Amino acid sequence: MNGRPPGSPLDPDETELVQSVPQQLDPESRLGIPQRFLARLAWFQQGEQNKLLLDLSPSGMFAILGWGDRAGYVLERRRDLAMDAPSSHSSAQQIARLDLRYLPATLDSGCRVRLTHTVLLHLEEEPNTRPWFFIVSLPDRVEIWSRSYRARQVDGGDSYGPWDEE
Repeated sequence: MNGRPPGSPLDPDETELVQSVPQQLDPESRLGIPQRFLARLAWFQQGEQNKLLLDLSPSGMFAILGWGDRAGYVLERRRDLAMDAPSSHSSAQQIARLDLRYLPATLDSGCRVRLTHTVLLHLEEEPNTRPWFFIVSLPDRVEIWSRSYRARQVDGGDSYGPWDEE
C-alpha cells in the first residue's frame, strides 16, 4: 500500500471519469447529490431548482437526467402512442411502461432530490426508512444505486483482473 486513505480512488490520476460516494436518505426522504457531481452536467443550474427526469431502469438503480435533455423524447413518444391507445392494447401497455420507467422530479436549490415511495420501492428499499445509497457520477449523468444493485455489479461485473480469469 502507498498509504492512501480508505475510500480513495484506485487510480488517483483518473478521478474525474467516474466517482461514487455513499449517502443516506435524510428524514424527509431527500437524497443529497454532491454539487461536484452535478457541476459536470450541462443542464445543472447551481443555486436553483432543476427539473429532472428520473429513468428507473433497471431495477435497483435510477439515472438522474436533465428534463430539457431527455423529457421531450419521452413525451413525444407518449403522445404518439396515445393517438393509437384507444384502439390498441399494445400502445396502452407501452404508455404504462413509459409512465412506470420515467418520472418527473425536482432537484432543490440545496442539491437534494425527494425520493417517492415508488422510487424507494424500485430501489428495493422500504418507504419510511433512511437507507444508504451509492451516488455514482458518470460523464453524462448521475446514477443512484441501491446497496443490492451495487453488490450485483461488483459480483457480476466484467471489470475483473487477470487473476479472476479461468
